[in-house]
Amino acid sequence: MKKLNPEYIERVTQFVNRCPYFELLSMKLLDVGLGFSLLEINLAEKHLQPFGFVHGGFMLRLSTLLPSGRYFAGLKTQTPAPPPSI
Repeated sequence: MKKLNPEYIERVTQFVNRCPYFELLSMKLLDVGLGFSLLEINLAEKHLQPFGFVHGGFMLRLSTLLPSGRYFAGLKTQTPAPPPSI
């Protein structure tokens, strides 16, 4: 079975967890592997609408994170090509 480079997993995890948006919404990427990612969310009052349910906008944001997690989990372990020069 293929495995991702552990250094790559660590770098992606650190990069994502330093993202201001993840910090704002109290989200943390715990693990990434081939075909999966594990995200922890500490739900707080800031995530709720006035009736005490999780806000629909937050739920929508979670649904947009799913493709992002699949993207990171499916990347190959090879070193990416350098960006094109302009």
